[in-house]
Amino acid sequence: MVQQATTFKQTLTKLRTAVLSAWQPFIRTFLGAADAPTARAAIGAIGSSENITGSAAKLTTARTIASTGDGTWSVSFDGSANATGAMTLASVGTAGTYGSVTTDAKGRVTAGSVSTPIANGGTGGASKLTAGANLGVSAVGTNTTELAQSAMVQAEIANKRPWTNFSTVLTATTGTYTAASATMKYMVAFGICYFQAVITVTTKGTGAVPIITLPFTALAPALSMPIPAVENLVNGKSGVMRLNSAGTAGSVIAYDNTDLITANGCVVYINGSYPIA
Repeated sequence: MVQQATTFKQTLTKLRTAVLSAWQPFIRTFLGAADAPTARAAIGAIGSSENITGSAAKLTTARTIASTGDGTWSVSFDGSANATGAMTLASVGTAGTYGSVTTDAKGRVTAGSVSTPIANGGTGGASKLTAGANLGVSAVGTNTTELAQSAMVQAEIANKRPWTNFSTVLTATTGTYTAASATMKYMVAFGICYFQAVITVTTKGTGAVPIITLPFTALAPALSMPIPAVENLVNGKSGVMRLNSAGTAGSVIAYDNTDLITANGCVVYINGSYPIA
């Protein structure tokens, strides 16, 4: 059995040698080698490091390279030259000028709104009145309608104040009234004191030119303003009330600069107003 295996191996070796001998001239010619060692060296170089794949100047079929999403672009590339393309950003809103905007997590403006005319300072109001209301202040208008609709005026209109009684003090400029009294009521709006007073002199005595005190001190420029007065029961004379220099009281005198209280039983009515200091 051993003898047979040895004989078979020897046969294969002889066959291999015969094939190689027959192909050696062709292989050496193909490799450009003069002898077997040179051919083996050439075969070893090819198997280890030499590049035999070559390279292409361009792709047989050009390819499209593209991007989608927040920005889009595409180019056709075949490898023969560099390729560039402009990116187009995706639209997420409408172009325009807005007073306020909304952005997404990437910082892109996704929405905008214009609720305020530039003239009203970005208050969210379409008029000066609503602008003032949004700011929590009363807007000062420039025309009759705006003034009439202002918060201050509307509050005064809604607040129909009742008359308030005031204990005025009656005295005479000279002398003393034997029996006399005075009553007064007032209301205040926009810094103006409106008042009504009645002086009743039952017994005149030696008193002349009555004086009554005011509920509030008058503003200095108003001291020279005459306030209308009239005696209604005895002489029917008209007169005026003139405020004193301190603005705390006023004396009542006839239009001809005489005493309006001419006899017992005179009743004088005073109805007027003055600015409060």
